[in-house]
Amino acid sequence: MAMLACSRSRIGVDIERIDESKLEAVAAACHQVEIEVLERADDPATLFAQIWTAKEACLKADGRGLTIDPRTLCVVDDHGCPAELVQIPGSAPWQIQHVAVDSHHVAALASKAGDAVDVIQRHWFG
Repeated sequence: MAMLACSRSRIGVDIERIDESKLEAVAAACHQVEIEVLERADDPATLFAQIWTAKEACLKADGRGLTIDPRTLCVVDDHGCPAELVQIPGSAPWQIQHVAVDSHHVAALASKAGDAVDVIQRHWFG
């Protein structure tokens, strides 16, 4: 899978396969609000994949990656809706675009709040 996006500033992208076995990482990867939302979710595997791709995209865009504890980022609100802006400690806020892939994958693109980003091409190899 590949996605091409263009921006005049930093961006980050992540693409993940939806996989129930990844739910084992919830405690190590999720903010308390996200854990509570996942516990109520009808499809926790898909929601966790969406949460994780948003976090990874932000951490990649920020440039510090997993040197930042992903539990310090909250990418959903109390109702489980995607947060409009994600704050990483010591960084400006990031905006997230969730990108449609297919029924087995999710993707997210992070950019600085207010920056325009164009997703030029998505190619999902079968």
